[in-house]
Amino acid sequence: MDETKLLNYLKGESDAEECLEVEAWYHASAEHKKQLDQLYYMLFVGERKVAMDGVDTENSLSVLKDRIKQKESEKKSVHRIRVSKWKRYAMPLAAFLCGLLVSAGALYWISSGKSAGYVFATESGQRAQAVLPDGTKVWLNASTQIVYKPSFWKRERQVDLSGEAYFEVSRNKTKPFVVNSNDVRTCVLGTKFNVRARPSEEKVVTTY
Repeated sequence: MDETKLLNYLKGESDAEECLEVEAWYHASAEHKKQLDQLYYMLFVGERKVAMDGVDTENSLSVLKDRIKQKESEKKSVHRIRVSKWKRYAMPLAAFLCGLLVSAGALYWISSGKSAGYVFATESGQRAQAVLPDGTKVWLNASTQIVYKPSFWKRERQVDLSGEAYFEVSRNKTKPFVVNSNDVRTCVLGTKFNVRARPSEEKVVTTY
């Protein structure tokens, strides 16, 4: 599939018809899944570097696309790498690079179970700031955990929250931003709000 379509999909710029086309292509084969996963992580790294030090995004994407093409050509002469093997290396790499955007606390990857995904976490007495793949800024209070999955760029931008955090959400009319906390689902398109959802407390408090 044309890489421009894939990039538009990952950046949330595709219309409904194109989204369905890309998703059908994605699920058609393991090779397609690997290609989109590669592009996702490389786009993610490029955009996050811009947030850190002003690197030219278009130039970064151009270089990264060249790397993908090189990898694809290399596959013709070597045995195909399984998707699981790619993810074994790509996910820790993405997590490491993403960790550059965490002012404190910890970032790690959970690979199994319902909570599988990237995790930002703070300990007691610790606070941290993080930036999500869409540019949304999050300030984590003490003893807080946020989880988001690689499918973050799909129809909704979802995170799971346990603790308390302030969100400055990057606006996207086509992809709502959702915070799941206990049994409460907070859904916005782009705004600033605080969510307190402590396991020891009965209520979830959302303040705009």
